[in-house]
Amino acid sequence: MFAFRIPVSLMAVLCLGLCPVQGASAPDQEFPSTRPYVERVRSEGGYLDLSLKEAVRLALTNNLEIAIEDFNEEVTEQLIFQTRGDYDPVLSFSTGWSSNEWPSTSILDAGRNIPTSIRRGLTLNTSVQQPVKGGGALQLTLNNVRNSSNSLFSIINPNFESYFNFSFTQPLWRGFRQTQTERQLKIYNLDRRINESQFKERVSDIILRLQTQYWELVSAIDIHETRRQSREQAVLQHQLNKRRVAVGISAPMEVSRTRAEVSRREQTTIQAEVQIVVRQNALKKLLTPDRSAPLWNLTLIPTDRPRIRPLGITLEDAIGEGLKRRPELERLNLELEKNRIERKFYRKEGKPRVDLRANVGSYGRSGQVFRNVDFFGALTREPDPTNPFYGNFGNSMGQALGFDYISYGIFVDVEIPLRNRRNEGQLAETAIAERRLRHQHREQEQLIVEQVRNAYERLGIQKRELDMSALALRFAQEQLELETKRFKAGLSTNFELLQYQRDVAEARLSELRSQIDYQLALTDLRKAMNTIIDAQDVAVAQR
Repeated sequence: MFAFRIPVSLMAVLCLGLCPVQGASAPDQEFPSTRPYVERVRSEGGYLDLSLKEAVRLALTNNLEIAIEDFNEEVTEQLIFQTRGDYDPVLSFSTGWSSNEWPSTSILDAGRNIPTSIRRGLTLNTSVQQPVKGGGALQLTLNNVRNSSNSLFSIINPNFESYFNFSFTQPLWRGFRQTQTERQLKIYNLDRRINESQFKERVSDIILRLQTQYWELVSAIDIHETRRQSREQAVLQHQLNKRRVAVGISAPMEVSRTRAEVSRREQTTIQAEVQIVVRQNALKKLLTPDRSAPLWNLTLIPTDRPRIRPLGITLEDAIGEGLKRRPELERLNLELEKNRIERKFYRKEGKPRVDLRANVGSYGRSGQVFRNVDFFGALTREPDPTNPFYGNFGNSMGQALGFDYISYGIFVDVEIPLRNRRNEGQLAETAIAERRLRHQHREQEQLIVEQVRNAYERLGIQKRELDMSALALRFAQEQLELETKRFKAGLSTNFELLQYQRDVAEARLSELRSQIDYQLALTDLRKAMNTIIDAQDVAVAQR
């Protein structure tokens, strides 16, 4: 019989690949395999695939900060509406009754043998006032008075008087066109534009925060997957070591070593999942309108990946875009415009007041008219219905509204302040405010230049770091492949192989972090240039 002997070491190597080992072909019961996070979430249900554009749309629709910002616009609109009320017409009514008595000190007061003089009156007055743009004011007045007395000398008693008057007052210098109302309307309209600028800036901030949280969630999921794969690789190494111990080519201590390594990588995987939960909640806060929103009960799965694209803009062009588009400079320019309006108004307020007044009126009178009658040598009084002034309010109002008796006048009122320290102080205050705003404008320009330069140069550095991290990952993978071959040939140890595995995992994490950092640097640059809203292809308008 032909026979030959096989070396023990060679037999052990062959058994590693050919001989069945108890538990080796079945799943590891000590460290069961795990599925990728996204795959596990999809199988469990209750998830939402979310692209970056969908996230932006949700945030701009539901974000509470944007809803709060809308209230500023509503308040400004109401202020404008209220201020325009200064031009609303005013209708006034006045009525009253009066009675006056005084002792007669002359027979001419009331008449012979009448010790007390009595006068009673009833007033019915109506007026309409209408302010007009340019500082003028129109007024229509219709006054009606009924007077009666016990005087024997009154030939009309009771006496009805009506007066219809149209008057117009127009400032010619101070208060001409540059009125308090017009000044306030201009200020409020500029405030509305400032609110719009603030709203767009708030939207930019929210998009920046949203993109940051979105990419951080992508990073957290990638880190978890990298940690999980590293853990699975350590589990395979642990299974291999158990097989090597079973055939007697490795010491039992190697199994303990790989078991400890699997436990460490399991711990880092769990910590990575905690970060996914934190990033999920931070993103949901930006996407939901309140704590009861259904989105809180869903797991978000980002579907976009970082895309490394050339920027296509020079540093000088980026700075120019920032100086042209940044809302901070726009608001300061609007504040300067408000200051110019204030200064123009106060300069006009310091001038003398010259007002032109003109009025046209008509007067009417009627009542119970008496005439003297010679009755057998004695003079007596009796009503005279034939007199044209005989009647009541109807007659007197007809005369007034018919312009039977016209009165008119034109006047110029002049008021010259001999000293106007209040106005001088207001002008000085606007001058100081203008200097402060111009200094703030220059400071803001420098800040924008600094921010754009930092973001632009950081983006270039992140691109180089990304290239180096990709190169480092390739070298680490090559080293791991070589070390694996050496380990299979018995020229390396578990400790060295596990170290190379950790190096590959860390290099992969470094590349993932570099991709995310590049994306965040690009987002920061767009924010610094104020093109972050345009990049999302959304239209922004307050409700």
